[in-house]
Amino acid sequence: MTQDNHNLSTSDKDKVLEQTLVFKAGQELFGISLASVLEVFQPSSSIRPVPGAPRWLAGMLHHQGEVLPVVRADALLGAEAEQQANIQLILMDLNIQKILLQVDEIVALESIQSGGPARSDGQRRAWLKGRLLTVLDIDNVNRLIKSRLKTTIN
Repeated sequence: MTQDNHNLSTSDKDKVLEQTLVFKAGQELFGISLASVLEVFQPSSSIRPVPGAPRWLAGMLHHQGEVLPVVRADALLGAEAEQQANIQLILMDLNIQKILLQVDEIVALESIQSGGPARSDGQRRAWLKGRLLTVLDIDNVNRLIKSRLKTTIN
């Protein structure tokens, strides 16, 4: 069940196309608005583990004069983890702070329609070339990190 732009209904055509960075975490596809992405890169130095940190926090990385938390996308988003040969990082601005999101693979930069079916956790879904992906909302990512922190502290 794929959708092409020429097969969209009138109401679907009215939805805004948003530039989205598509990435893989585990076996799942996710997307994040390009407006929230500051940079994509492979780390040139090692990620420093934080003793006693939860599984979703890979560690800290010194990048361009800042020490930033590296958040494992697979663990944070509930995707099944894979062995990572080449770690890729997405520097994101979450409005309250910057984080580095560790992903398995950067897939593409695509125009994704706004709207689409929502998951039970409020994240939006979209079809991309015959595959269903979860489009992450910055506010939901912030809430998810905060809830994971509360769970870790308690």
